[in-house]
Amino acid sequence: QALYNLLDNSLQAIEASGTAGAITVDVRHQMPAEISFEVRDTGPGFPTDTSGTALPPYISTRIDGSGIGLSIVRSVAEAHCGRLSIDRRDDETCVRFTIASDS
Repeated sequence: QALYNLLDNSLQAIEASGTAGAITVDVRHQMPAEISFEVRDTGPGFPTDTSGTALPPYISTRIDGSGIGLSIVRSVAEAHCGRLSIDRRDDETCVRFTIASDS
């Protein structure tokens, strides 16, 4: 569900921008026991005050968005001893969540 939410957000952001874009997914097993899921896209990104890990619930850049998608991702990550982070790198938005691989 968490990965689906991130992919759906990326796709909708790129479509709303009206330009061609790219979505990249990277999954890594990190030691000692963590799995990292990273979704990067070339969409318009988040407002600058939503970077990092401080993400208020119900924030949406879409007119018809409920703003619960990223809250669900954070809840899933935290339920599995992980975390959610948002970063802007060059021309990409990067959303990463981690989970403990033994959870």
